Amino acid sequence: MSKAITEKTEDKPPQGWQPGAEIAPSLVREDEPRVARTIGLVGASFVIFGAVALFINAVRQDARVGIGWASLCLALGVVGLLAHAAFDRDLQVRRLYWGAGLALLGLGSILCILPVKSGVGALFPLGYPCFYVALFFLLAVLHHEPDFTIRQTTIKVIGAAGALGAALGFVLGNNFAGKEFLVPYGALLILAALIYLAAFVSLRGIGDDLGYRAGLGIGALGLAAIALGLIRTLFMPAFLVPGGVLYIGLGILYLLVAVGLCSDHPFVVLTRRDLAAYFLSPLMYLVLVGMTAVAWFSYRFQLLDAVLETYIPEPITSVYLWGLFPVLTVTFFIPVLTMRLLSEEKRTGSLEVLLTAPVKESTVVLGKFFAAFLLYLFLWSPWWLFLVALRVGGGQEFDYRTLFSFVVAMSVTGAGFVALGLFFSSLTRNQVASAVLTFAVMMLLLGVYLLRLRLGETSPNSPWLTVLIHTDYVEMWRQATRGILIPRQLLFHGSMAVVWLFLTVKVLEARRWA
Repeated sequence: MSKAITEKTEDKPPQGWQPGAEIAPSLVREDEPRVARTIGLVGASFVIFGAVALFINAVRQDARVGIGWASLCLALGVVGLLAHAAFDRDLQVRRLYWGAGLALLGLGSILCILPVKSGVGALFPLGYPCFYVALFFLLAVLHHEPDFTIRQTTIKVIGAAGALGAALGFVLGNNFAGKEFLVPYGALLILAALIYLAAFVSLRGIGDDLGYRAGLGIGALGLAAIALGLIRTLFMPAFLVPGGVLYIGLGILYLLVAVGLCSDHPFVVLTRRDLAAYFLSPLMYLVLVGMTAVAWFSYRFQLLDAVLETYIPEPITSVYLWGLFPVLTVTFFIPVLTMRLLSEEKRTGSLEVLLTAPVKESTVVLGKFFAAFLLYLFLWSPWWLFLVALRVGGGQEFDYRTLFSFVVAMSVTGAGFVALGLFFSSLTRNQVASAVLTFAVMMLLLGVYLLRLRLGETSPNSPWLTVLIHTDYVEMWRQATRGILIPRQLLFHGSMAVVWLFLTVKVLEARRWA
């Protein structure tokens, strides 16, 4: 070998050296939900303060904090606790709220049937809200619960509570002695049971045999209620108002929920998809809070002040439901509800994917329309709940029959408003532009009412006054709150809904040739 080539030496470890034992990577600790826990702490403080204030008002008449402010603090505290339960994954927190949900469910049941001096059901106003708060706590816990036994037990409890509530509501509400239980206790219990049953089917899924059969059971119960309401009305005409109307209406509601949960029709699937998108968006909850605030303001400063300070003739609902507050609320909220229906689909490019599916443009339009229309009807629920509070708290009946005419007028005109917003949402991919166009037309419709008042004073014999009367939805609302419903005015607004939907379908069909 050449001396120029040297042997390569390798670096050798020192004598006695041994490699260290392999260890797994260190565990990554999740960040603590400090914001959620802060909200929960503040919510717990509000709950304690509100509960103590309500207790003081119950035992003393000169409490510094009134019942209204105490109830508001209690409600805000419960919202804070629900937010904490929904975002905190800690095991101890989950178990705490799980126990609270089960305890509230039991407490609500006891308060609703507990006999006191005033009779059974006197504590129903206190027990009934516990059902909803308990369900929200249980759903928040199930959102993060990995334990199979806890999940299945909780889901079964929710289903059993819904089935028991529906059975008691429909059976006891069908008493032949009168309407004492059905109005309002039976109807409210049936509604709460429907929400529990819908939650049970959603948690189980329609792919599960039990969940699918429970959904079909909801529909069967609705059909039975409709048939029973019709039979009772045919043989006992006096049962129609309010027993027959409530029975048939609740049965239809059960049937629609069952179809929405179990059907695989493209129209139903698209409607369910858009409804879920609404409830997964924080915008809907802001709109609901705003609608509740407006309803409380009208209830507190219009209806209660008029009832307590002066004697007002029936129907007292005309003082509560008609005015600038509900009209302006609808004028502002309709653009918010409809601005993203098709504009968001265009902006994200999902509209092309949706239209390539085996569905027609008309199915897409009707699915989005009914989803927004159902949400529009749902946003009016705070107004009806305040009337229920007036009936339960006051202990006396009022003329509620005008509510039927107002609901019909509000629903028909609302269908036209939603179809209007859907049309403008189909014209652009900008949500703000869609909302502005819808708001401008809504203001024009409000201007029809002002123009009709002006023209009625200056030219009462003008033929244009007849045209304005047919297109004026504000005046139709006012008359509906007094029990007056004119079919030809309903026909105009219903026809406008059909026209806007037809134009929306044509806009989508024109994309094929673009």
